[in-house]
Amino acid sequence: VDSPWTRGRQLQDLREDEGRPSSRERRHKSSWHAALNKRLVQMEDVEELLSTADEMLTGMDMLNTITVLNRLSRLRGASKLHHDPRVLEILYRIESWLSYAGTPGAAEMVGPEIVHARHLASITTALARLQWKDSTPGRLLRIVASIAPPLLSGARARDLSNLAWAFATLDLRKFDSVLMAIAREAVLQIQDFTEQNLSNTCWA
Repeated sequence: VDSPWTRGRQLQDLREDEGRPSSRERRHKSSWHAALNKRLVQMEDVEELLSTADEMLTGMDMLNTITVLNRLSRLRGASKLHHDPRVLEILYRIESWLSYAGTPGAAEMVGPEIVHARHLASITTALARLQWKDSTPGRLLRIVASIAPPLLSGARARDLSNLAWAFATLDLRKFDSVLMAIAREAVLQIQDFTEQNLSNTCWA
């Protein structure tokens, strides 16, 4: 079933865990995630990427999960895999994370759980490359559009440009509120825009 809600409480359940890791444990975990991310971005085969994600997904942090989606979007044949159960698990995990980011409790998010504009840009750009905008990807895009505006003040010019490009590429101009928010922030950061950033944003 194409629904994340049977597993959507995962992040909150983790927060309610009584034990807190020590600083040494956190550093070790962070190093493990960084090493995994380096491995993921070097993968050139769709099956290897999805098999690795399927095996390690429960131990991945959100950056790892987004990296899987982003890397997938760059590999040949990936666009046909939107119904693959392994792909759906990746999308469900990201959806759960973003859904929580839009709740009042999100103010308590710390470390790698914090949602930044660059994460939203990576997610939407990957979906645009894959041309996925219906069903679960569609829900992701709606969540991004709803939570993005207040995060844009901390966005880089590249993030603003990529967000605008992704929504326009997927022909999602109906999300005019987020596009207007991108435009307003782009005006404030215009001196930081490269020629490519400007081209993408103006086209959108």
